[in-house]
Amino acid sequence: MYCQNNYVIIIYCEVLINENIHAMVMFIIYKNILTLLIFCINIPIPIAIQDQTSKRANTLLDDADDIQKQLDNEARDRMLKPTTVWVFRLPTQTPELNMALIKKRLLRQFKRCRSSKFQNNDVAGWDYKNQMKWYLDYPECGGHSQSPIDIPNGLIKTKAGRKMIFANYNKRPQAFYMSNDGNRIRLFGDWSRKDRPMIYGGGAHNRRYVFHSITLHWPSEHSVGGLQYPLESQVLHVSADYDTFDDAINVSRKDRLAFLGIVNLYMYRNYTHCSVGSILNHAKTGLNSTITSQALSNFNPPLKYYASYHGSLTVPPCTEAVLWLIRDQTLPITREAANALKSLLIEDFQGSLRREIQPLNDRRIYLFK
Repeated sequence: MYCQNNYVIIIYCEVLINENIHAMVMFIIYKNILTLLIFCINIPIPIAIQDQTSKRANTLLDDADDIQKQLDNEARDRMLKPTTVWVFRLPTQTPELNMALIKKRLLRQFKRCRSSKFQNNDVAGWDYKNQMKWYLDYPECGGHSQSPIDIPNGLIKTKAGRKMIFANYNKRPQAFYMSNDGNRIRLFGDWSRKDRPMIYGGGAHNRRYVFHSITLHWPSEHSVGGLQYPLESQVLHVSADYDTFDDAINVSRKDRLAFLGIVNLYMYRNYTHCSVGSILNHAKTGLNSTITSQALSNFNPPLKYYASYHGSLTVPPCTEAVLWLIRDQTLPITREAANALKSLLIEDFQGSLRREIQPLNDRRIYLFK
């Protein structure tokens, strides 16, 4: 630019410093005075994003493809990655029956068979003849919820919430032992831990009870409407919450349902139930022996209808922590078999093999039907 009057000369040029910064340099000559003006302008220039596999710039479609591939890979990883589910099963603690200890006791009782002490019915420190004085040595025998009782008419009818399950009742034990201590005959079985017979459901609700022993009483301890039966078997179970029978006894004051007992009453018929026949074939007065191994269901068939009440053990220590179930149907026995059972134990007075009926004391009896 040239101005004639004032002699103004302007020289303009543009210099590129880098790709973003431009500098404009202006030289002005006015009246022989040189003035230098420099202007720096930052001009951002868009840079295209390059694909890693291609030199050309990515388009919107390329970006969409990349996002879709990433989503597909994540979905495939989720489908291929296994899902781990942890299931914890806490096995119910089942009480162990110390068979070595039982065998030792049986041997000790066998040695006592020929002693006068055994003949006097004083093997266990108590006998049925002095049952009115049991409470002196065992205070709980004088409690208010004692067994046995007379089952009256007019029971409270109820429906069981679920069917009573008799687990492993058809499995034969490794051995079956019979103990005869002069007061009663008891049966013990030796099963593996996983095969121990167990009861739950019905009147027992969700609690599990493991088989402990069978005890015979004649005549029957429990009665129905004042009627006494020639024989009664009591199938005792211990709550699976405890390891041993003694553990359940020790906590019985806190747990009033530590035991479950099933009462089978026998009535005279023209044939005898197989359980009684097995006992008679092996039992001997004052001796302890091993009988033929057979399933527990032969001695205690699964039941569907029964009466239930809360009571106690019928022998010392008379612990009041037993849920009793009385079968509604009697089992058969002949008079000859009943008389044979009476000859197994020594009796010196009538009714020596049973405990007398105890007061009901306003306890409720429920009929599950």
